[in-house]
Amino acid sequence: MRLFTAIEPSPAARQAIEHIERRLKTVIRCKRWQPVETIHLTMQFLGEKQEADLPQIDQALQTAVKGIPPISLHIGPPGVFGHTQRARVLWLSLNGETDALKTLQKQTAEALTEAGLYKEDKPFRPHITLGRNLETPFELEEVMALFRHTPLTEWTVEALHLYRSTLTPAGAIHHKLKTYPLIP
Repeated sequence: MRLFTAIEPSPAARQAIEHIERRLKTVIRCKRWQPVETIHLTMQFLGEKQEADLPQIDQALQTAVKGIPPISLHIGPPGVFGHTQRARVLWLSLNGETDALKTLQKQTAEALTEAGLYKEDKPFRPHITLGRNLETPFELEEVMALFRHTPLTEWTVEALHLYRSTLTPAGAIHHKLKTYPLIP
């Protein structure tokens, strides 16, 4: 089974993200937009794991959330991975207590690595993916102009979640397996 850890935006943040996504769709075409109901912030992608790994993963995640108080975040401006003429991923940045978010990600990665279940392969860049495989070249300044007067939507992260991801021709389907409340 394919597993990953993630945090979820609050209902108000999810609604704001949906509004932003609608505005972006007026100037950008993507081969695949992320459905708003599945939007999340991936903390670690664990890849393929066995059912027998779940108890160790559970123990590692219980350890990882200790000492982490709730984290205040707000949606930032959009950006891309890749050049705007051939971008691979369109995303929203996150602002707020990003150092605390990075600490949560680091503790989670360390606990999973100590359990032999994860190996960090790239730096953590907190973002919320909106779309993949952009079809329309665009100027980032033009897109940013859409957001000059957009109010910041804040939310408080209170838990880390473990998900199973099932790939289908229509895209990935995510199933939440367990929630780990942050423990200050």
